[in-house]
Amino acid sequence: MNSNRIDAICDDLLTRKPKGEEGEVVTYEDYEEYCYDAHKEKKYVRCDHDGWGYSAETLFQLGFGGSGDVERYVCQRYYDGQNSYSLTSGQKAGVTRKTRRIWGRIESEVRRVKSEGRTGIYRINQGYYSNVLGTVFANDHDDARQVADMFYGYLMTEDAELRTEFIKMGGIEEIQSANQKAVEEIQEQVVRTENRIKEQQEDIARKRMQIDAIQMLQMHTLSQMTRYTPDELLEEDTHSV
Repeated sequence: MNSNRIDAICDDLLTRKPKGEEGEVVTYEDYEEYCYDAHKEKKYVRCDHDGWGYSAETLFQLGFGGSGDVERYVCQRYYDGQNSYSLTSGQKAGVTRKTRRIWGRIESEVRRVKSEGRTGIYRINQGYYSNVLGTVFANDHDDARQVADMFYGYLMTEDAELRTEFIKMGGIEEIQSANQKAVEEIQEQVVRTENRIKEQQEDIARKRMQIDAIQMLQMHTLSQMTRYTPDELLEEDTHSV
């Protein structure tokens, strides 16, 4: 989905009663409800369409995986790309309102598509963390698991569970760019791991130097002790004289 289409949909979703897309039948109902924050009755609108006039697939293709993605988009689109931390209190309130409205109206459908899956690209993860094994083209989650077992199964550790994550709708031609992104993510993980190893090796070297310093100090102390006469003995020698 191109940026102009994304902007048009978001603009529409921010209106009180979005028009939606062609072919979707939408009905709205006005109602009042007490707002405990404002301490008064407020007017609201409810929609009988889960996607507020848009199909689940259309909303998924906006590319927003969570409210944080929406917030970054809102700052970029409506506040000259400023970081939310640099905005005035009034602007921050505006970001919050827009983010809540957009995400509140698309969240259920976006999550539904991610859960159900569609024909497209699936990221294959090892366990519940961002340990990316690669990406595959599949028709649904079950199909993705079968392909993943075939190509990535041998990479799995015994205690890890293979997980599929639907990330993009499209044909098999999309797999190349998706795999390239997966490769870049894995390369970043490799760099981070190598940096941690380097830091640990440097820490090990420092600790070994500390051990060497302590041992040298011990040897120096022992050499001094061979020439050392306690004060008590010196006093006894003095008295005997």
